Amino acid sequence: MKLFKMSRGNIGQAGKILADSNYQGPMKIYPQAQTPRKSSKLKPLTVEDKACNHALSKERSKVENIFAKVKTFKMISTTYRNHRKRFGLRMNLIAGIINHELGFWFRRKSIIYAQTYEIFLIQPSFYIERQQL
Repeated sequence: MKLFKMSRGNIGQAGKILADSNYQGPMKIYPQAQTPRKSSKLKPLTVEDKACNHALSKERSKVENIFAKVKTFKMISTTYRNHRKRFGLRMNLIAGIINHELGFWFRRKSIIYAQTYEIFLIQPSFYIERQQL
């Protein structure tokens, strides 16, 4: 959450922000942030709320699957114990390997998802330059 608050300037351009139900803070900072609707004993979810939550989780699952692939490299699944200046290089290498495994058709989609959801860990910077050409 601390990184999220520090990156306010970068996230402001995003079309929409999809977050877990644990992240209630983004709703206060960014009105376009979407979190799943919660139910309580007194007020259960309506059919419309359930459909909205399902659509939101379906959209978020695309990004969560990429994070699962990144975590298979074990670098960010635990505490990072190496030099901080090498973290970006290693993340770019991992992102390049994942993008290569997924094929060219997904690279464009991952760039779009990264720009939409501000997930800059997914793709190396040269893919962004390639898309702008």
